[in-house]
Amino acid sequence: MKKCLLVFILMFLFCFIKPDYNFYSLSVNYNGTHNFYSSVKIIDDSIDITKNGNGYIISCNTKNAPKIKNKINNNFIYGESFSFNGSKNDINIIIKKLKIEILSKQDLDNIIVIEGYSPLINKSIYINNENINIQIAFNNNKITVGYPLILGSF
Repeated sequence: MKKCLLVFILMFLFCFIKPDYNFYSLSVNYNGTHNFYSSVKIIDDSIDITKNGNGYIISCNTKNAPKIKNKINNNFIYGESFSFNGSKNDINIIIKKLKIEILSKQDLDNIIVIEGYSPLINKSIYINNENINIQIAFNNNKITVGYPLILGSF
């Protein structure tokens, strides 16, 4: 009886509790820069830190993102982004991997900006009566992907 109850509880958890997507696990597939927007400063030889208002932009190579993410408490990260050289095909791959519903697509001075919603990411913001939690920019073969928005330049 106890085994049946345990199996039922595990099935319930797997069906109804959505884990937060590890955004950095996507960025490690690309050679580029990963930024964590944080309210705390950490020390590591493999990062660059920029003071940004009341917070910090912690930048590292995308390959080091998992290590750096482990040093920062998730409660102190209010956004992430990563940038790499790529093509429009890479954007389509990211849209499929994150199951993004595209809510807007704009072409601003030859920069394509896509805003959308991914059910795999828990953090979101509310803009123009829509929940948005992912933004993608394409500028001269440079792709920047950020959640809930790209908080730096693109």
